[in-house]
Amino acid sequence: MGEEYMQGNSCSSRGKTAELQDLNESLLKEDLMRQWNQRPEPMRCMWTRNYNCWAFDIAQSELDTMIQNAMAVDFIASAEGAKIPLVLRQKGEF
Repeated sequence: MGEEYMQGNSCSSRGKTAELQDLNESLLKEDLMRQWNQRPEPMRCMWTRNYNCWAFDIAQSELDTMIQNAMAVDFIASAEGAKIPLVLRQKGEF
């Protein structure tokens, strides 16, 4: 039995590993979707909007920020008294 198994399944360990990974990913996705669908509609709407419109960033000062419409060449400033960080860009860059 062992020889037949090895001949017929020369990549069996890789195949089994990939199969288990696919199964685990599938179960994880199902669990995440189930949890997502249990959330109230306004919360799902807010998270979807935030995901589509905002990005998470860690500035050089190690300030964690949520920014919108920023590019790699931008300067993110935190002004005293401001409620949100400011995205500063040189004129003419986009």
